[in-house]
Amino acid sequence: VKKGHIEKFLKKADNAIQEGIKKADEVLEDAVEFGAMTAKQASKASKDIRKQAKKRKRGITEKRN
Repeated sequence: VKKGHIEKFLKKADNAIQEGIKKADEVLEDAVEFGAMTAKQASKASKDIRKQAKKRKRGITEKRN
C-alpha cells in the first residue's frame, strides 16, 4: 500500500473518531437535559470518551509505522 493511501485512511479514521466524539457529546447533553445524568457525570463521561479516542488514534497511527 502506498504511503499516500495510508495517509488517506488515517485521515478518514481520524474524521470518524471526531464524528463519534461529537455524537457522544450530543447524547450526553440530551441525557443531562432529560435528567438521566448530572452535568458532572456527563462531563466525566465525555472526558473518558475523548481519552479512549486518543488511545485509539495513537494505536492506529502506531500501526502505520
